[in-house]
Amino acid sequence: MPWLADQYPEAQVPVRKFGVGPSNTWKFEVRISGPNNAEPDVLRSLAQEISDILAAAPLAGMYQTDWRERVQKIVPDYNQERGRWAGIWREDIANATKRAFDGRVVGTFRQDDDLIPIVLRQIEEERRNVGALDVLQVQ
Repeated sequence: MPWLADQYPEAQVPVRKFGVGPSNTWKFEVRISGPNNAEPDVLRSLAQEISDILAAAPLAGMYQTDWRERVQKIVPDYNQERGRWAGIWREDIANATKRAFDGRVVGTFRQDDDLIPIVLRQIEEERRNVGALDVLQVQ
């Protein structure tokens, strides 16, 4: 499935051999879980150890963890008094961050039978620089 890996690198596509009648698709499965108060770092390190073992095994097929990658989360601190004075509402800040990072569809480009959305957003370098949030243009 090289095409799928090239076109959709974030997708996890399990490919299974079709079996007629009852068939055993996976030879084994491993599930690591812990109590509600378990340390996430401990569970993550155990999952990483098992992933490393499976990566080194020549007969291992698809393996994955459901922890995904850690991402930074930024929560803007909105000062309601200063926002009112400046005429800026929470929704204005939300729209500005969405436009800058996710993008906003501003039109459609037609190429033959395909309709391609025109998305307005900051360039890749500026989207990766989260430190530039203090100079984000808010309308």
